[in-house]
Amino acid sequence: MKRNKPTMRRWKYALFIAALCGNIAACGDKDEDNTPNYNPNVPVTISRFTPAEGSEGQEMVIYGTNFGLDSKQVNVTIGGKTAKLTYVKADSIGCIVPYWTESGRFEVEVKVAQQSAKATTKFAYASPLVVRTLIGYRISDGDPGWKDGKFGTGKDDGSATFGKQAAFMKFDPQNHDHLYVAYEDFDYSGYGVQLFDLKAKTVTTVMHGSKCFEGKRLRAIDFTAKGDMVVATDRDDSGDRSTSVWIVKRNADGSFTDESKCEVLAAYKQCNTVAVHPVNGELYFNSYGNNAIYRLDVAKYYANASETTPWDPYLTGNNYEQMLTLGASRWNFNITMHPTGKYAYVIALNQHCIYRMDYDEATKRFKQPYLVSGQQGVKGWADGKGDGTLMNFPYQGIFVKNADYAAQGKEDVYDFYFCDYDNYCVRYLTPEGRVRTFAGRGATSAMGDGNTWGPDDGDLRETARFGSPTGIAYDERTETFYVFDTYYKSVRTISR
Repeated sequence: MKRNKPTMRRWKYALFIAALCGNIAACGDKDEDNTPNYNPNVPVTISRFTPAEGSEGQEMVIYGTNFGLDSKQVNVTIGGKTAKLTYVKADSIGCIVPYWTESGRFEVEVKVAQQSAKATTKFAYASPLVVRTLIGYRISDGDPGWKDGKFGTGKDDGSATFGKQAAFMKFDPQNHDHLYVAYEDFDYSGYGVQLFDLKAKTVTTVMHGSKCFEGKRLRAIDFTAKGDMVVATDRDDSGDRSTSVWIVKRNADGSFTDESKCEVLAAYKQCNTVAVHPVNGELYFNSYGNNAIYRLDVAKYYANASETTPWDPYLTGNNYEQMLTLGASRWNFNITMHPTGKYAYVIALNQHCIYRMDYDEATKRFKQPYLVSGQQGVKGWADGKGDGTLMNFPYQGIFVKNADYAAQGKEDVYDFYFCDYDNYCVRYLTPEGRVRTFAGRGATSAMGDGNTWGPDDGDLRETARFGSPTGIAYDERTETFYVFDTYYKSVRTISR
């Protein structure tokens, strides 16, 4: 009997091992039922995706069931475009949002082998900002000339075309679908004033330079508090009695035409700019010859000028005054008012820099300008802060509200965008004095021909190029920039 005890122990041990193996096998069978591999007999589902909105290049994560582990079997589309996969798990998929030129709401779909599932909500896609050509047919061997017409870039389809002149752009404060553009040839003459009707999508020459402004260079336009247009003309054919600023009265229907009543508001010589204070309404213009900035009380004009009492537009008539001077003589500059009226930027075109002059509310006059960006008299291209920035003939500029600044509670919520003519780009100046290149000088496009200028549309810095941009305007409603490209005789847009 003693000899049987080890045998019994061996049998018990064998039974224990067998039971243990059975349990392991049972566990293995249970795991097999919950395999992460794709099961063609189980539906593929999408429960949600994140983020719910975004733009090209962002990673999207899609949650659901029965995706499997084999990325070769999985295909994700967003708005019908294939999204590049970053990973695949049984209950989630990572992918990269593809590119569209336009914003929209797009369907998210996952296909695994022969099955597919669609999300119950759509992805809100915000297109990245890109440059596009809106108007103008460019020919390689000459000038297409001035032709009114529709928005478009075709040769013989009725699209408007332009001559090679610099532009200054300004929205009508009484109709924001109307964008007015004044032209000058850098020498003696200006084509006139055109109306870009954003609603009708047409370009119309409303005031010909030869009929309304004696054919002279039109340097800038603005509007008085009453809504009349003021136009700066650059001339010195009559010495210090040469027309500097015209005032153009609206027609009964609110339009401006060759038949509109025009009157000389101020006469001195070699005027480059005109700007109206947005709060108090006084008008400022300059003289290239002596670098002076003049102040004119427009309310005085409206109160006193009449058919029987002609307005005296000359300095000797004491209807305007010299307010201050900027630097030495022969500075070509324009003035852009901050929307609050608290200060203005003075772009010194031929000095390649930007000054700021602060407004004194008590005296209703500007204080002496001081340099905020660039190096006076030094041309070049360099982003930076203060005198660490280099420019090359900066032209027109505009203030654009920055929503991030407003959300952060900053005092000044506007960036200043401007055309850098001989750097072939659009740049912006922050309230802190830092300049960054916003659009143009496309890196990839430049690799093709070695030039930083060109007519290319596309990504702001990767492919887009300009050829001597001058005029710029911004439509806050559609978040669209309009840029007049003088060299390529076209209107470009920057938008989503």
